[in-house]
Amino acid sequence: CPYGYCRTQPWDNSAFAADGSLRPAYMDRLDRIIRRADELGMIVILGYFYFGQDERLRDEAAVIKAVENATKWVLDKGYGNVVVEINNECNVRYDHAILRCDRVHELISRAKKLRSEDGRSLYVSTSLGGGSIPPANIIQASDYVLLHGNGVQDPQRMVRMIREVRSMHAYKPMPIVVNEDDQPWRVVGQGWGQDGNNFVEAVKQYASWGYFDFRRDEEDDDFNVGYQSVPVCWQLCSKRKRQFFNLLAEITGRPGAPEVFLDWSDGAGKVIAKIEKTEGWRIMRVELLLNNEIVTSAETPPFEFQLVEYPQKDHFIRVRATCQKGEREIIVASPLVKNPWWPYGGPADSTEP
Repeated sequence: CPYGYCRTQPWDNSAFAADGSLRPAYMDRLDRIIRRADELGMIVILGYFYFGQDERLRDEAAVIKAVENATKWVLDKGYGNVVVEINNECNVRYDHAILRCDRVHELISRAKKLRSEDGRSLYVSTSLGGGSIPPANIIQASDYVLLHGNGVQDPQRMVRMIREVRSMHAYKPMPIVVNEDDQPWRVVGQGWGQDGNNFVEAVKQYASWGYFDFRRDEEDDDFNVGYQSVPVCWQLCSKRKRQFFNLLAEITGRPGAPEVFLDWSDGAGKVIAKIEKTEGWRIMRVELLLNNEIVTSAETPPFEFQLVEYPQKDHFIRVRATCQKGEREIIVASPLVKNPWWPYGGPADSTEP
């Protein structure tokens, strides 16, 4: 779903054709994503099916063919950074019986049995809806366990879920991954402190945790918010994105990234990039972007940009800074600002106060 939660999905957004064959354009894009993720040291959890889309496959034979085609494709490419999630939340509304909880282990086993020419296979699992514990048939067939934290408002419930999985007779030592959870930022009383939220409690139990961020209805025009919602600003450009990654930095003992903001206080058609939390970071350059295109840059402070020379029409504006510490180089960006035209005095319609 491109905007958080969807009651209906009228679009056809799948890499599978009705007969289970692979659509080349989707696979070409997927190849580029996986390879770039590998360059960044990231592992991809590759999901095959989603409820609301599975009915577009013709029959059960097409579903089986889709699993085999996708798995063979991954193996033939030789990726070393892909694990498979057969379907998202198998206990939700799937049309094909083989994608439901009592039978999806058949597809997990089928995917695991496929081998590359040099004998490699993939790690395979599937997920259930928020707060649900996978049944024994799924645990037994899986190489790792997927949990969802949506709806788990009490962080101690997250602790109990992880412990319950480990106590199951079907469980064998393997990773537990909470790969979808929107509760810390949606539930009053959780937040992003060092305790009292699903993220921290999962990590304390030695389970991984996945951040589910989307734009709520009242945030529809704020493109800074939401990694789930399209179009996506992938930078740390909203308050809750920064809060999540700051907590992640604290947990892992890594230095947090600098933060960049726009300062309009000059009031004379000029914007100044303010960069905070720069301890140990060297600012290499700061770039001004209009509608995601670089229009000018500066390499030494103060990082000031005149806007009066640009056409006065609808624009999205932001700045981004390239920062270096030792051998580590990162890019951080300010929140997007929409329609920054005045009579002078500041932006007309800022998407973040």
